[in-house]
Order: sequence, then structure tokens, then C-alpha cells
Amino acid sequence: MSDLYLSICETNTESLGSLLKNSNEVIARNKDNGYQDLDPKKKAFVFEYIEAYDLAKAASSVGVSRETARKWLREPLVSAFLAEWQQEMGQRSVISRDFVNQMWLKLLPKVMGEEEIAKVDKDGMQYSAKEFDAVAATRVITELSKSTNFYNEGSGSKAAVTVNIDLSALGIQSQQSVGVTIEGVTDASNTD
Repeated sequence: MSDLYLSICETNTESLGSLLKNSNEVIARNKDNGYQDLDPKKKAFVFEYIEAYDLAKAASSVGVSRETARKWLREPLVSAFLAEWQQEMGQRSVISRDFVNQMWLKLLPKVMGEEEIAKVDKDGMQYSAKEFDAVAATRVITELSKSTNFYNEGSGSKAAVTVNIDLSALGIQSQQSVGVTIEGVTDASNTD
């Protein structure tokens, strides 16, 4: 344990104010100097802990008990180091709209039945086959359209869909073609 942590734990409330002031000064100095007073093992623990917030796994990776790791997390210098890295990691986003769209686009040929997918039969045998999955395809297309604002309820624009029905294909003899137009108005206030 750090001397700073032990001294905070062993003091009475009268000197707590001065210790907190000293603690803040130590933290500020360490922030400016790359946390030079922080034990390398504790730094490694913080980096492991930040990966999945699994205390047992992070403690094991640096060779300490969970109880020791729990105590480390309560140390002011370790806590400040952790908070700084959480903020740093929070500003970095591996997942972007483009990344998500790319993943949906990779999935689309599989659910549309254009690419083979791994399957298992009722006997547990594995095989590959192409299979159209209408529900999954609809879901993928819906998610892609959301991210591109293609189908944005409340877009404020008028939309019209014309459906032409070929009556002769249905076996109905008619001299006139039948057409239906559906129009709708949406709200423009909700655009990204």
C-alpha cells in the first residue's frame, strides 16, 4: 500500500483536511509527471481492470489477491490514475457509425441467401448452405436505413408510393390499368 493511503487511514478527523490537501498535491504532481510515484504493478492492474472491469481477472493478471486489488482501488493515487484512463478511454471510440454500417453490410449477403452460412442439421451434423432469412434481412435493411436517415419518420417531406397492378397477370381481363398512390407527410423537425 502507498504511504499516502496508510496515512489517510491512520489519521483522525482533525488532520484529515491537511492530508486531503497533501493528497491532492501528490495527485496533481503525479498527473504532470506520468504518475511516477505509482508502483508499476498498480499501473498494470489499472490497465487490466479497465479492459473489462473484472477485479478478479485484473488482480490475477498482476499476481495479487482480490482483496489487495480492492484496497488498491481505494487508494487516492490509484483512483486518480484509473479516473484519468477512464476519461481517456471514454474519448476513444472504436465503434463508429461507419463501423456499425460495415458490420451490417457484411451480414446482408448472408441473410439474403447470397453467401453460404454454417448450419447444423437435426442430427448435429454441420454443413454450409445458402439460406434467405426474410426477418433477418428486413432487420439489417431497417438498421442500415436508420443510420443513413433513409427512412426517418418525421422528415417533413412528402412521400408517395405508386403500386401498379397487372390485372391480366391475375387472370382478369380489363381494358384499363389500375393504380393506387399512397401519400403521406412527415415532420421535418427530427433530422440528424
